[in-house]
Order: sequence, then C-alpha cells, then structure tokens
Amino acid sequence: MSSMFHPRTGELVILSNGNRTAQRCQPSQQFNNGLVFSLEPLRDNQLFEVKIDKKVNSWTGTIEIGVTTCDPNLLDFPLTAALLPNHSWLISGKSLLRDGQPVIEDYVQDVELLGEGDRIGVMRTSEGELHFFVNGVNHRVAEIGRAHV
Repeated sequence: MSSMFHPRTGELVILSNGNRTAQRCQPSQQFNNGLVFSLEPLRDNQLFEVKIDKKVNSWTGTIEIGVTTCDPNLLDFPLTAALLPNHSWLISGKSLLRDGQPVIEDYVQDVELLGEGDRIGVMRTSEGELHFFVNGVNHRVAEIGRAHV
C-alpha cells in the first residue's frame, strides 16, 4: 500500500507533501468533515498507520481510524467516520464500531487522549482478522472473518 492519501477528502481537509500529509482547514473554528482515505486498498498483513503531527484541543472529540468497503470515488462523504455506510469498522474514543454501532466498549485506550507524536493504525490479516494498533501496541482481534475490505 502506498503511504499516500486518496485525493478525495472531507471538505475541511488539505493534502500536502505529495498527499502524505493531511491537515484540517481552520481547525480552531470548524470540526467534522475531516475524512481521509488511503490511496490504495488495505492489503493483508500490512499495517496502515497514521502519526499525529499536531492536535488542536479546542474541541471535544476523537480521532477515528478504521476500514471500509466504500470507494472514496463514489462516496457521498458523511460528516464523520462513524456515519460511513455499511461495511465499515473503526475505533472511536475507546470503542470499536461496526457500521456506526458500538460492538466492543473499552476496546482500546481512549484515542481522544492521543497527542502529538502518537500513532494509530489498523491491519487486516490474511485470515480475515482485523487488528487496531495504538503507539505500536496490537490490541485484541476486533473482527474475525468479516473484515473483507
């Protein structure tokens, strides 16, 4: 997988550095509409990881990361990742969500507390297991055999 973001993004995102860096427009004034996707689909056993370079603390909310079967070229972008259509898995706060609904509470440490320099990532294994990582720590299996994204 390329370490680049897809050129289609939420309304409030600016891509730079050859689409390797995503930044929110007017972060202290607006929230939501900050979705980004990888340029290429997630491959088996490959970690997709994002590093937080800068964080604005004016809002209460959380970074969300996950996987989806949605094609960014065809997607009507929702306000947040939790509102993605069916076949999406993500972590938000401390919870694992599937299709926007919590399926495991207290799945990870509260990702809202992550700061500059922290990393958050996701991996699908060749066995169909979905794993999330926070600062390199692999959390328990999120899904088995259903994460065909």
